Amino acid sequence: MVKVNSSHARISVLEKCSNISGLLKNGLIRAAAVLSAAALVSVCVTPAFPAVTVSGLPQWLEANAEKSLTTVWEQMDSSLSINKRKKMIELVAGKLFSGYHISSIKPDKKELEFNFKPLSKGNWKVLFNIPELNESAESWFRADAEKAEKEVAELLKEFPPEALSWADFALERKIDEVMDKYLAGWATGMVVQLKKDVNILKILFSPEPPLVLAFDPLVDSTTIPYVFRSELRKSLLSDLSSFTGLPVVWLQSHKTEFEKLTAARLSKRNTVQNARARVDIDAEPGQISQIQATVESGRYSLSSWLAVYIGADERYPEFGLHLGRITQPFSGWDLELYGEFITKVDDLDLESRLGMRWSPLDNIWLGLEYVDPDDLVWYRILYSGSLKRPYFWWRHSSEREDHFALGWHLTQYLGIELVYDERYEDKWSIRLLNNL
Repeated sequence: MVKVNSSHARISVLEKCSNISGLLKNGLIRAAAVLSAAALVSVCVTPAFPAVTVSGLPQWLEANAEKSLTTVWEQMDSSLSINKRKKMIELVAGKLFSGYHISSIKPDKKELEFNFKPLSKGNWKVLFNIPELNESAESWFRADAEKAEKEVAELLKEFPPEALSWADFALERKIDEVMDKYLAGWATGMVVQLKKDVNILKILFSPEPPLVLAFDPLVDSTTIPYVFRSELRKSLLSDLSSFTGLPVVWLQSHKTEFEKLTAARLSKRNTVQNARARVDIDAEPGQISQIQATVESGRYSLSSWLAVYIGADERYPEFGLHLGRITQPFSGWDLELYGEFITKVDDLDLESRLGMRWSPLDNIWLGLEYVDPDDLVWYRILYSGSLKRPYFWWRHSSEREDHFALGWHLTQYLGIELVYDERYEDKWSIRLLNNL
């Protein structure tokens, strides 16, 4: 309901009723009876004209006016002349539609047209009370509000303030439609101040459920170790905390801006800058908003792991370290020169792998490596799937031995692989990985 606060004139239902009472005393008892009958009689009388139309009112008020006038016109005594009925309905309409007068009524065989004119110009000023938001969210809100404000001001362009006595609900519904278009997820309240020189419509905003209650960021990377990704996740939680409490629907409408902002903030972290990493963000706003951050270095790769084998007596737990340097000899082609160092816990013998690999497509690497002390060359293929998706790697030696695995990242730091290694008697095994 629109609240009206007037320092110049107040429109009240009692005043309206008083005016109607005076009208009855002046001999318009028949018109009032017609108006009462319009509200009580449920049996429709065949109208004298096929349709009642109105002009001169704002478009969003025409349907209400047509419905009221049609009801009153249909309930009038058809034995009365057109001129008498026109005078009667003109008087009744003047009381029904405060702020307007009927300048003309044009009857013909197809329709009865009522032409309205406002008694005064509204001289409206629209003010939006911006809610308290963080700097970024406030800038998005103001951009939306600016568009909505123009449409609301257009609604009030020829709207007299006296008409609020009968058109307040229709105005509120129309303004809500505008807000749903630009500011979905925000509930509105409206306060009207009627003054001598200017009339003010102030619109207040409050977030409407469902609201963003928390964020669940996930930092995924094939080039940055988990220990650094964990720190990046903590920084994301801190960066995003000021966005809690926002309407989910509204944040969804600003998903692109939100993703760009999140990526920019994450890119300022030392880990990302030192690794010269590229950051991609995929956000799914909700009550628990999911944030998928992919951080890939364009210069270095670093990873380490602990592995335990199940179902293979000949194999012992191992520790591995991968160090790589990434270059781009051709545009769009990543080439990595790397070293891998693996030691078994039983004898601490070190296996060194020096190799190179290149990525013709996203997540796919092709390469070869020299292994010491075996003095062998191995060819490699790797498909590096993201979290909770399968991945695959395959190695084939210069002695035609195969070593491959199909794996699954259970979490950011735990994985499981089904491994085949032709070099051992127990060729098949399960390997549990702890990414460090």
